[in-house]
Amino acid sequence: MTMFRHAVFVIDDNQADRYILRELLHSVNLPVNDFATVPEFLNAGLPDMPACIVADVRLPTMSGLELLEMLHQNASHIPMILVTGHADVNLAVRAMKLRAEDFLTKPVQEQTFLDAIHRALQRSERTWQVRHQRLEAQRKLASLTDRERAVLKLLVTGKPVKAIAAELRMSIKTLSIHRSHIQAKLDTNNVIDMLRLMEQVVEREC
Repeated sequence: MTMFRHAVFVIDDNQADRYILRELLHSVNLPVNDFATVPEFLNAGLPDMPACIVADVRLPTMSGLELLEMLHQNASHIPMILVTGHADVNLAVRAMKLRAEDFLTKPVQEQTFLDAIHRALQRSERTWQVRHQRLEAQRKLASLTDRERAVLKLLVTGKPVKAIAAELRMSIKTLSIHRSHIQAKLDTNNVIDMLRLMEQVVEREC
């Protein structure tokens, strides 16, 4: 079973609220970084690991909802939980439309909050893993020569080796050598694995 490191980011201009959430997260062994404003959070940068964001809706300079909208527009894989001291149905609807992980009202119940955090981190794990698999597939495909790419493109069509060799105007022996090089570079054992790897990159580009 893969063990992930996690990151939780809390953004709230209320220092007391930040302290409460930070201590609660520490109590379940989750690392947390807290910020008073969204610009402070953005300037800190994001680590390359599964993560989630907890942000107050009402913040100076840039609101939590505006941050959620920005992340949504950038197709971010990091789930975001919004919290507010002022319950508002319209606000909650907007947050859900922007795919907020959850919308919680202060004072937040501890177990409700922790459950939301764990759901967000589990979803982040899945998307983070898929993203890295695609990046690795892209890196492997980029290592192929132009000739190897041409061979690979025809190999995954399922055409007979003899037909591929004729189309590329090379001997079957030369084709076999190219295929061996492709398998080594892509770390694959058969055409099915090659096709799956290519599909990962296509999905990423979509």
